[in-house]
Amino acid sequence: ARKAAEEKAAAEAAAKRKSEEEARARAEAEAARRAEDERRAAEARARAEAAAREKAEAEAARRAEEEAKRRAEEEARKAAEDKARAEADAKRQAEIAEAALHLSEPDRKRVQVALTALGFDTRGSDGAFGPRTRAMIAAWQAKQGAAETGYMTALQLAALRQQAAPALAKYDEDQKKAEDDKRKAEEEAKRKQEEDAKRKAEEPQQQAATSPAPPPGGGGVDGVYVGEFCQGRQMSCVSASLTVRGSAAQLDWSISRCRGRGSMSVRIDASGAIAGSTSGYQGDCTPVVGRVWGRLSGTTLSIEGTWGGGDSIRATFNKGGAPLPAPQEPPRESPPGPPSAAATPSTGAKGPDGRWTGGLNCENGPTPTLSMSVTDGSGKTSFMTRYGPGGVSVRISGDTASGEISFTGREGGTWSGPLGGTVKDQLLTASANTRGSGFSTPILCRLRLVRQ
Repeated sequence: ARKAAEEKAAAEAAAKRKSEEEARARAEAEAARRAEDERRAAEARARAEAAAREKAEAEAARRAEEEAKRRAEEEARKAAEDKARAEADAKRQAEIAEAALHLSEPDRKRVQVALTALGFDTRGSDGAFGPRTRAMIAAWQAKQGAAETGYMTALQLAALRQQAAPALAKYDEDQKKAEDDKRKAEEEAKRKQEEDAKRKAEEPQQQAATSPAPPPGGGGVDGVYVGEFCQGRQMSCVSASLTVRGSAAQLDWSISRCRGRGSMSVRIDASGAIAGSTSGYQGDCTPVVGRVWGRLSGTTLSIEGTWGGGDSIRATFNKGGAPLPAPQEPPRESPPGPPSAAATPSTGAKGPDGRWTGGLNCENGPTPTLSMSVTDGSGKTSFMTRYGPGGVSVRISGDTASGEISFTGREGGTWSGPLGGTVKDQLLTASANTRGSGFSTPILCRLRLVRQ
C-alpha cells in the first residue's frame, strides 16, 4: 500500500512537473510570439515612417523643382520681353534716324548697290526699301556687330559707303554715262522732230511757190473763205478764214501755252482736190505734224485730216466775206485724267486761275507729272502709277498754297497728308509729310507747279 501510495505520489509529481513544464513552454511560446509580433509591428512602423519620409522628401523636391522652373520661366519671359522692348526701341530710334537722313531715291539705290556688292543681295536697285532690302541691311548690321534694326544710321551709312566705295564709284560712272546718253538721244530726237515739223510745214508753201496755178474757171478759186476749223476727238471748233492766192492758202494760229504757232497749208489742184499739211504742238509742247485733204465744191472748201496723237481735223470754209484775225489754238476736249491744255489762260491773265503743270516727287513713292486747272483759287487732279491711284488738291490764296495729297504706296496702303507752301512768280512749291496706315515713318512729298 505504501508502495502504491509512493508510486501514486511520484506519478502525481511527474504529472505536476509535466504540467508545469508545458505551461512554462506555452508561456515562453506566447512570449516569443508576442515579441515577434512586436518586432514585426516595429519593422512595419519603421517602413511606413521611412516611406512617408521618402514621399515627403520627394514631394518637397518636386515642389522645389517646379518653383525653380517657374522662376526660370518667369525670368526668361521677362528677359525676352525686355529684349523685345529694347529691340523695338532700337528699331524705332534707327527708323527715326534713317528718316532724318532724307534719303532720296538715288541715295536708296546706292545703298542697295553697296549692299549687293558686299554680298548682301537686295535683288535689284529700284530705290524702294522693301522687306528684302531691310533684311539685307539687318544682315550687314549683324556682321558689323551692330543691332539688327534693318534701318540705317548716319554712321552706318558712311561705313557702308566706305566699304563699297569701288562698286559705288563704278555705279555712279555708269549712271552718269546713261544719263548723258539719254540726254543726247532726247536732244537728237527733239532736233529731228523740229526739223521734220519745219520741213513738212514748208513743203506745201514750196509746192505753192513752184507749181503752176490751175487754170481759172468759175471765177477762179482765189479769194477769202470764211468758216470753222475743228480739231480733236470731240471736234472743238474756232472761227477762221482762209485767203487763197494762186490756188494755195495757209492758216496760222497762236499756241500761247507753248509760245509758238500752229499752221495749216493747202493747195487746190485743177480738179478741185485739196492736199496739204498741218503742224503744231502736243499737250507737252512736243512738235507734231499732220496731213490734210479735201475738195473745193463750188464755193465751199471742205478739209479733213489727222493730227498728232490721233486727233482728227475738219474744216469748212465758204467763199466770201472779210478775213478774220488769226485765231487762238482750237480748244481741246478734256480726256479722262488730268484736264487738257485747253483751259490755259492767256499769259496776261491775273490771279491764280488757269492751267498749272509740273510734277510731284515723293521719297520712296510716286513721281507723276501733273496738269491742273485752277478755278476760283482751287484745283485738283488725279494720277495713276503702277502702284495704284492718287490725287492732289490745292487752294491758292495770295502767295500761300495749301491742300491735300493722297497716293498708293510701293508696299501697299494709302498715304495722305496736308500740303503747305508758297506761290511766287507763277511758281507754286509745296510739301507734305504723308503717313500710311501701319507705317510709322512719314514719306516727304514735294509739289512743284508752274503757271502756264
